[in-house]
Amino acid sequence: MTTSATWRPEPRSRVFGDMRGAGTDRIAWGAPDAENRETGYTFTGNTTEARLDGHEFTVGTITYDNYLREPGSGLSYHTSTLHLTVRLSVQDGPETEFPFAFTHYSFGDEDRDVPDTLSVPLPFPGNQTVTLDGVPYTLVLAGFPGVDDGPLRNTSSSPEGRTTTVELLGMLVRTDRPDVAIRSVHHKGETGRPQDGEYVELVNRSGVIVPVRGWTINAGDAGQDFTFTEDGYLAPAMTIRVYTSDQQQPAGWYGLTFRSGRPIWNDKGDTAELRDSGGTVRARHAYGDAAG
Repeated sequence: MTTSATWRPEPRSRVFGDMRGAGTDRIAWGAPDAENRETGYTFTGNTTEARLDGHEFTVGTITYDNYLREPGSGLSYHTSTLHLTVRLSVQDGPETEFPFAFTHYSFGDEDRDVPDTLSVPLPFPGNQTVTLDGVPYTLVLAGFPGVDDGPLRNTSSSPEGRTTTVELLGMLVRTDRPDVAIRSVHHKGETGRPQDGEYVELVNRSGVIVPVRGWTINAGDAGQDFTFTEDGYLAPAMTIRVYTSDQQQPAGWYGLTFRSGRPIWNDKGDTAELRDSGGTVRARHAYGDAAG
């Protein structure tokens, strides 16, 4: 699978009124700085395996050259919309175009240097699809890499006076039906008590919102259940973790936990199971020795 992309600004954008490079992989605006460095975004495409298993892949990289000092206080900012059209081709087939709208935030730098930020669009698919193995898929943007084992981020920060490059991650999700999978089971705690650090990871690898209230995760034996009790949902490409204990969870993982004082995932291996509120099995995942 190979990707490329082109930028296009919102026509009425105040920030990009003097924008250069529309329709190419790099846009720039404003006057160059004293060292003749321009401010702008560059997209660099990627060639990678087309994963269909609910794992993210690198769509490409976005580089932001932040050399234009914005007027005003760091407390003031303005936003602009940047459209990015990603072109994706699989196995030398025809290109499919997927349009996305990013939000650029510029902050005033007169009193201090304040980073600018770029926000990815919400992961809701459009009408564009590509058919792989007879199944229609669409591309959604999952975000930027997380920090310290945290979830993916939906914004990237770029300090003033620097060039910042970040991976843009996406997922191919099927559009013909809902599809929630157990992506992994981290069945061996690595720090603290044995149960600390254990978790099961779920992913919505479809292009529709899936309500999960009343759904249950079973760890292999009776009484080893977690039930979603809130009016929660999984958005397209959304990944969540349910930890065994409420200790040592990395920030950002929503605090979902079995609240167990002992390990529940078998160190040698077993099978995790996900059932919906009606008791129908939606996913199974063998791990450890059971996966062989």
